[in-house]
Amino acid sequence: MVDNSGAPDPTANDPIVTDTGGQAGSDAGTGTPAPAATASAAPAPAAAGSGTLVGSDPADKAITAPADWPADWREKIAAGDAKELARLQRLGSSPADVYKAYRALEAKLSSGQLKSAKPAEGATPEEITAWRKDNGIPDSADGYVPELGNGVVLGEADKPLIDGFKTAALNANMTPAQFNETLKWYYAEIDNFRTQQEGVDSSYHAEAEDTLRKEWGNDYRPNVNAINNITALAPEGVAERFLAGRTADGKKIGDDPGIIKWLAAIAKEFNPAAAYIPVGTAAPGKAIGDRIGEIEGMMRDRNSDYWRNDKIQAEYRDLIDARERYQGRGAA
Repeated sequence: MVDNSGAPDPTANDPIVTDTGGQAGSDAGTGTPAPAATASAAPAPAAAGSGTLVGSDPADKAITAPADWPADWREKIAAGDAKELARLQRLGSSPADVYKAYRALEAKLSSGQLKSAKPAEGATPEEITAWRKDNGIPDSADGYVPELGNGVVLGEADKPLIDGFKTAALNANMTPAQFNETLKWYYAEIDNFRTQQEGVDSSYHAEAEDTLRKEWGNDYRPNVNAINNITALAPEGVAERFLAGRTADGKKIGDDPGIIKWLAAIAKEFNPAAAYIPVGTAAPGKAIGDRIGEIEGMMRDRNSDYWRNDKIQAEYRDLIDARERYQGRGAA
């Protein structure tokens, strides 16, 4: 209230009071001013930095101040790109973390720890040479020196392959270390393949031999001898290359039962005595006659091996048949 003198009423700024049931301002019927009710405490100003603002009107609601960055700052930067959003989520909890990551990357670039993976698009030959020098890459294919370790020395037969790989390595901007690691892997794979192939060849050889022994019985050794006799007539190295070759399924020709039986038939047809004469005999007709005479000498002795050995008796019969066929062909 304000009095007539214009002086401020000392009660003008009194806080709101609560009526306890009597008349406000005076006691009813007495004119005596009523005692003041207990005043409620005025709201304290918000503590600095609390994030909550309180108005002077007690009816005002508390307002939460915004954080330093919006909660959806990542989504705003990613602009709907899920992959970019995932990358942002790995960078940290605020743009400040993104900046720290950028500064770390900048420091690596400045220190030379981080280098470009390849020359810039459209780089000149001089720029490519400089880039290779900075990255420890030779400026020519001759800069790659094979080093396989463990005492491994490459032979002359490997030189064309290695020279070709040197050129490919330079085109791919491989370091010498990468070049040699790749070579080590390649030759290790070759060794593994050879080891596996040897195991397969060994198993197939044993299987083929078992098959032929069961089928030929006592004729196994004579048939093999006949094959050796006819292959001995081939030019030097031809028979070895032929028998060491491989069929369409990768098996050795010299171990294929079908091919072996075919060669045995050809050998006997070409040289009827091939199964019983030494390999490489120059005069097979004479060798047949000599062996027949040797066995007939045994036949005259009832205690000789001929009468106790079925194989020798079978050999004699085959030799007689071979001599007749051989003589029928007019061979000496």
